Amino acid sequence: MTLTVAETATLVHGYTMADVERFTRIAARSTSRGKRVLSPDEVRDSAWYGVVELLYASTEPPSPSELIFAGKNAVGRSLDKT
Repeated sequence: MTLTVAETATLVHGYTMADVERFTRIAARSTSRGKRVLSPDEVRDSAWYGVVELLYASTEPPSPSELIFAGKNAVGRSLDKT
């Protein structure tokens, strides 16, 4: 099995780029209300920002569910701006 850069590039707290992408997809997919107002790219970008923001702002490693929740909240904030 060949590992990709995303699977091996560790960002912070032991999470990889692939982890961030996975959490982003989960958060974006589970935020159905945002899909009616925001484009799929806007939903994804908002979720990604929320995941990364929490990841780098945390002094202790956040759990995957906390990162996904942060992604969902970021989509909600984007919706509030529309």
